[in-house]
Amino acid sequence: MKSSSPGRGRWLRYRGALYWSPPPLPCDRSSKTSLWHRQRLTRLWGNSSFRTKLTMLLFGSALLQGFVVTQAMLYAIDQQLQVTAAQTLHRELIYFREVLDRRHADHADLAKSMTHDLENHVHLDDASSQWDSLELSHVFDRAHQTLEVNFYLITDTKGQVIAQRIYELTDDAQRSAQTGLTPAPLVSSNNYYRFLDVKPGADLSGLSMLRAAIARQQPMSGNEILDGPTLERLGLAAQTRITGSAMTRPMISSQAATPLTAAETSTYTSTQGLVLLAVQPIWSNNQLIGTVVVGTVANRNASLLNEMVTGRVDYAGLYMGDRLVTTNLPTEDGIARAIGLPALVSVTQPHSDLLRYRYRQQTMLTMYAPLYDYRHGLGTTDRSPIGLYSVSQSEDKVRSWLEQTVKLGYSVAASLFLGSIVLALILAHGLSKSLRQLTHFAQQIGSGETHARVKLKHRGDEIGILAQELNQMAEQIAFQIETIYWAEQQSRQQASELEKTLQRLRLTQSQLVQTEKMSSLGQLVAGVAHEINNPITFIHCNLSYVSDYTQELIDLLTQYQQVYPSPPQPLKARLAAADLEFMQTDLKKLLASMNYGSDRIRQIIQTLRNFARLDEMGIKAVDLHEGLDGALQFIDHRLGKIPGHPAIQVMKDYGILPQVQCYPGELNQVFMHLLTNALDALRSSSVCQPQIQITTRQLDPEWVQVTIADNGPGIAPEVQAKIFDPFFTTKPVGGGTGLGLTASYQIVVEQHHGKLICHSQVNQGTEFQLQLPVKQLTLEKLSLEKSDQA
Repeated sequence: MKSSSPGRGRWLRYRGALYWSPPPLPCDRSSKTSLWHRQRLTRLWGNSSFRTKLTMLLFGSALLQGFVVTQAMLYAIDQQLQVTAAQTLHRELIYFREVLDRRHADHADLAKSMTHDLENHVHLDDASSQWDSLELSHVFDRAHQTLEVNFYLITDTKGQVIAQRIYELTDDAQRSAQTGLTPAPLVSSNNYYRFLDVKPGADLSGLSMLRAAIARQQPMSGNEILDGPTLERLGLAAQTRITGSAMTRPMISSQAATPLTAAETSTYTSTQGLVLLAVQPIWSNNQLIGTVVVGTVANRNASLLNEMVTGRVDYAGLYMGDRLVTTNLPTEDGIARAIGLPALVSVTQPHSDLLRYRYRQQTMLTMYAPLYDYRHGLGTTDRSPIGLYSVSQSEDKVRSWLEQTVKLGYSVAASLFLGSIVLALILAHGLSKSLRQLTHFAQQIGSGETHARVKLKHRGDEIGILAQELNQMAEQIAFQIETIYWAEQQSRQQASELEKTLQRLRLTQSQLVQTEKMSSLGQLVAGVAHEINNPITFIHCNLSYVSDYTQELIDLLTQYQQVYPSPPQPLKARLAAADLEFMQTDLKKLLASMNYGSDRIRQIIQTLRNFARLDEMGIKAVDLHEGLDGALQFIDHRLGKIPGHPAIQVMKDYGILPQVQCYPGELNQVFMHLLTNALDALRSSSVCQPQIQITTRQLDPEWVQVTIADNGPGIAPEVQAKIFDPFFTTKPVGGGTGLGLTASYQIVVEQHHGKLICHSQVNQGTEFQLQLPVKQLTLEKLSLEKSDQA
């Protein structure tokens, strides 16, 4: 360790590294000790690895926040348990009441509909049993198709039943209500009713709702309790009979989970029935003559209960007084439904709070609501409940539902955990400064800045060592990259030169082959033309003598006939058989036709010789129209109609052109390429009337233009950019080499210093414009201009 003079700072060595320690401030011993500990901790922290620092921050913040979140989540779940259960049960009670009201409305509508049918289809003089039984049967049938209920009654104004239709739940329906204890769904949504053959005549004068409807002369609907004798007369006593244990039960606290007490030795039996009832007065001639009564017995009616429960609760029940008349709650032994079980609260003072009790080895949560009869809606003072309706659910199931909330809480905790990691990373921002410098250095090296270096020599940890190693690697990489770069540049240059040489060689080879073909074709054409020219010249020259000799013979024969008008009979017969007059006329035509044919052959021979131009190897002043006609002569056999394609029409619009100085053979080759391409394009299309248009114009005294256009499929823009490239072709394999337009471009632009322009649009045809200078002087000027530009 090396130190400076007293009273000044000093250098400290720790783990092989030197650190500058400033002079201490004047303070007492405790302050010095505390400062020394802080400095030591600072040194330890500064020389710890980055992984250690980051790990400490991450775990510390994550554990702290995880502990806080877990405690808060458990508290929230405990509080939410009571609130969620109470809200669910309260909503189910409201829905229970709404469905019950709808059923009352359905009963009232059905009674009204039956009254309307009676008033319109049955002869009503008074309430008499003499009404048409068939029409009454139709009324009952239509009513039962609308809504399945237990009974449809027609009474007189005294409450005596004069016509009825009674249905009872079948044994299958009652058994389904008694067993099948799956909490939800309760049973099938359709009850099974059977018709009861019960004689009319029951006395319903004791029915409170019926008396009120007759007295008020208005329809009524609601809940009503029918006594045992009335149900017996209607044949429904079996469905409504309830037997259960009489149980003593204290009032249950909303907080304590008190188990039900044991059953007493006595039993409970009820023959009354809770009925959903509707009464509708019947009028005839503005006189009340009776009523229509529609009712559904709630006892053991599982289908009615199904309509009132949505399935978000486990159990529900409908009470007549304080006894269950229909429910899906099983008994303690689990083999039947707990019909006849007493309520946990008083009918006269039902609890609106959440009640908790033990039943079948589980904690149940339940809520009750009062059930009123029809008078509750009339505003009377007698509004005592006639029963209850309740909904219950297992607290264990509620807790399982709340597991979703727990999962949500865990999600929140995970989010907070991630947030703690982010927070830890933010706190470690200052510690990661060196790492960011290394990252920036690596990016510079990756982007090609091989001269960049990282400056972290003052650090003694892993990052400092890594920085030194990276600097050395950067120097080696820079050297290697430079060496590879120059080697690559040299290789690219050599490859480029080889590619250009190969391209020129292939192009030259193809041009030589093409030139040789054209030369051979020219020699062949010239030879054929020469061989044909001699005999055709002989024939053409002798045709004039044949014509003269024939005319002299005809004149001589005419004079002979004048001198000897009556030859011998054999000669006369021979002259008639020969038809001398026809022969004289037709012979002139034959000679004229032969003369025309020989002229045509001589013209074709001259065209072929002009196209070959073997006698004109240099620049000559020629007529471009002769070259165009010669090229058309070569493709004339391909213009006709073929299977699947109509004939191609060639339209020529020749202007007045001067003699153009050019290489005739090469220029004829350009005409052949352009016309052949146009013909191939038309043959590959489905144009109804294919056409090739050839137009010649003089642009100015020094330039002429030849345009060859077709109405074929056209050329796509991306293809137009490549049509003059060597070996580029759109034809199938074996259909072309891709050198036709390339050679044409070189002949027109490089040899003749002209222009070859292509105008084309898809489905609108293609047009090639060939522009040429007229005189040799113009060619020399253009050559000089291009050499000056170069």
